[in-house]
Amino acid sequence: MAKTTSAYINDLSFAYFKTYSFQRTGDYEIYAALCDKKANTDGRLSNEDNALFNQLQKSVGHELYSTRILSHDGKLHYSAEQIAHFMAGSRPSERLIEIMQTPIEQEMLWLCAPAYRDAILFYNDENELVSGINICFQCDQIESIDRQKIKTDYKTFKYLKQLLLELGHKIERPNYFKADEIEEMAKKAKDKRGISEA
Repeated sequence: MAKTTSAYINDLSFAYFKTYSFQRTGDYEIYAALCDKKANTDGRLSNEDNALFNQLQKSVGHELYSTRILSHDGKLHYSAEQIAHFMAGSRPSERLIEIMQTPIEQEMLWLCAPAYRDAILFYNDENELVSGINICFQCDQIESIDRQKIKTDYKTFKYLKQLLLELGHKIERPNYFKADEIEEMAKKAKDKRGISEA
């Protein structure tokens, strides 16, 4: 059974944490731009762009959905960029714990494979890695570094994304939060039920 974010963070003892952004620079950035361009032009790319897209799809495109911050032998992904470093007890650390303790009201399960691009790694006083999480804001999934799914409330992703943006992460669609969209749809459905019951 999957652990909740609250159980995960409550079971964790750490001295400090580091946040990382990965799979966003170099060929990843070019591939993402071509994917956006393709989506906005009904799949039509110039011959040159299409050739580059096909080439990148064979390399980073296939790698995008199977990559985590750490390889199986514990090495950081080559594209990983450390963004922040905070000690336990600092304000960002306390905020992270509060966010992870968000109760599970509704877990959203989207029909897409996660492309993890953000991560948080936790260390002890001896600078040893004790745990970590991979985060996908595209399909709202969190997975531990030992590749165990972590059950997460939909609002947790909004709060976590806001925190990481404040810390300097360059997350795609920084002003878009699925939680806002979900709450708006729920409000409309509730309003519609109220009208039909009247």
